Amino acid sequence: AQYIASLGSDTDTKLLERALYSEKFWGAQVEIALAIGNVRTDTSLHILLRALDKLKHPRVVRAVLDALGHYRGPKIAAVAKKYASLKNSYIIPAEAVRTLGRTRMESMLPAVMSGLKRKSWGDVIGSSAVLALAQLSNEKAFNALKKLTKYGYPARIRELAAKSLGSAGKGKPEVVDLLLGLTYDKYVMVQLNAVATLGELGDERAI
Repeated sequence: AQYIASLGSDTDTKLLERALYSEKFWGAQVEIALAIGNVRTDTSLHILLRALDKLKHPRVVRAVLDALGHYRGPKIAAVAKKYASLKNSYIIPAEAVRTLGRTRMESMLPAVMSGLKRKSWGDVIGSSAVLALAQLSNEKAFNALKKLTKYGYPARIRELAAKSLGSAGKGKPEVVDLLLGLTYDKYVMVQLNAVATLGELGDERAI
């Protein structure tokens, strides 16, 4: 599927679309959907949008939403926002929230923040919301991440927030100080994520 996608023509992309519907195993459908997303043309975008209306397996729908993350704009944001609000699944809203972050649209911040409020197994939706905040990469998202590193939020959320501060706050002098403070956190995983992020930043103050 990835080889056919690399050819990039509309004819080849439509061949993948036929395979997406004829394939009976969901795992293969996932790979095909991701391959279509890698084509990144108007044709592949329309194929993925049609697939959301036809495909039902949660893991396949999640893959389609992941593939849609390669595209940006109001149409993608509207679709992701719709699926982020689904109540009968964890994995689909989780991926939809991440796709909202990948739009880089500041107007999607409230929808991403709504994901933090939803209870889900293993905090999968909340975790995706944290990653989405990092991808939104704006001042409001950065301030939200700072808040999420504080005590009172679930440990998993705090870990990911610490990990995401580096990318969301790139170029901000305060980021290093925030991360240095988190290296003294009482939760080991928060400490480790802070240390790893400091290593990625490569700032001499962290030595």
